[in-house]
Amino acid sequence: MSTWLRIPLWQRVIAALILGIIVGRLWGPGAESIKIIGDVFVAFIKMLVVPLIFFSLVAGVASIGDLRKLGSVGWRAMLLFVVTGQMAVWLGLALGTLVAPGLGVDTSALTIGAAPEATDTSWREMVLGMIPQSPVKVMADVNVLPLIVFSLLIGIGILMAKEDGEPALKIFESGSVVMQKVTAIVME
Repeated sequence: MSTWLRIPLWQRVIAALILGIIVGRLWGPGAESIKIIGDVFVAFIKMLVVPLIFFSLVAGVASIGDLRKLGSVGWRAMLLFVVTGQMAVWLGLALGTLVAPGLGVDTSALTIGAAPEATDTSWREMVLGMIPQSPVKVMADVNVLPLIVFSLLIGIGILMAKEDGEPALKIFESGSVVMQKVTAIVME
């Protein structure tokens, strides 16, 4: 077991993915009996999403120390987000074109219901959707964008509180470290 843990995490993930494919191919439908392993892992990951985002963002924003630095960091983060998002879109389009997923699949056995009606969201509705009406509901529903907005506001509030915000900053920094450790436990 200790030899396995010395292998870098990304290599273990790839090895587990390949092992899963092999087991699925060899066992066929019988592999369903060990599906619980993957289901438990995914449930743990979903459980960690909200607290990890919340503690990490609040601690990150509040630890900047100066409200003026937040603007330049924010613009750089936004630029990075847009650039990596565009890279993901183009990579997805290229791979979809090259691999042609679904080509040759017999779709006659599929039952297709009516597609849900598309709704036209206005700019106003989109902006209002980013502002959480209830932070608890946002966390319970794992609604990430309003959670990010709420976390940023808490971090800015701690920054503005200066010395009075130090105890809260310590709590969020500790929470961030704890969530990273819990994530490492789940990933290992």
